[in-house]
Amino acid sequence: MRLLMDVEMIVTIPGRGPQAVGRLADEVHVGDKVSLRSPDAHVSAMIAEIRLGFDRIPPESAQRGDDVALLLKDVLVESIEGRKWLMYRQGHKDDPSAD
Repeated sequence: MRLLMDVEMIVTIPGRGPQAVGRLADEVHVGDKVSLRSPDAHVSAMIAEIRLGFDRIPPESAQRGDDVALLLKDVLVESIEGRKWLMYRQGHKDDPSAD
């Protein structure tokens, strides 16, 4: 099954929100809706910002293989901390919630 990203960690930035950190398995864009899945939970979110290293101006998209931090919108930090997540593009044919 093809993933958008295997989330290595969740980082919380005070005043900004949670960021999912990892290496992309597919292209991603600001505004994409994503599905975060763990063995015991499923959470939906939207990508509000993409960070690649120390770029001053965040890009609108990132490519497969990029190491990124994705700022997530529409998700509570408490609902995603402390779990191992797999991220899918919401509604994509490989998203298990689309079945």
